[in-house]
Amino acid sequence: MESYAVGSILKVLHLLEPEKAYFPDAFGLERRLEKRHPQFAQIIGEMMQGYDRVPESALRILQYIEKVYPVNQRLAEEIRRLAGSCRQQYK
Repeated sequence: MESYAVGSILKVLHLLEPEKAYFPDAFGLERRLEKRHPQFAQIIGEMMQGYDRVPESALRILQYIEKVYPVNQRLAEEIRRLAGSCRQQYK
C-alpha cells in the first residue's frame, strides 16, 4: 500500500526538491535515492513502516505532501480520520 504512494512521490521528487547529479537510474527511481535526494532519504523510512503501521505511514506521507504542495483540507482531514479509526480498530 504505502509503496504505491511513495512510488508516486518518487516520480515527481525531482520537481519537489533539488536532485544531486549522481547516476540516476531510469528503471528504478529508488536506486541511489540517498545520494540523489539526501533530504528525502532521511524520511522515507517513516513513510514505509510496514504492514502493521500503514496508518502511521499514511500520516507521514500526508505530512510530507502538505509541506511541499497545497493539499485539499477536507481530503487531509478524512485521511487523518481514517488513519485514527484504523489505529483504534487494531489496538
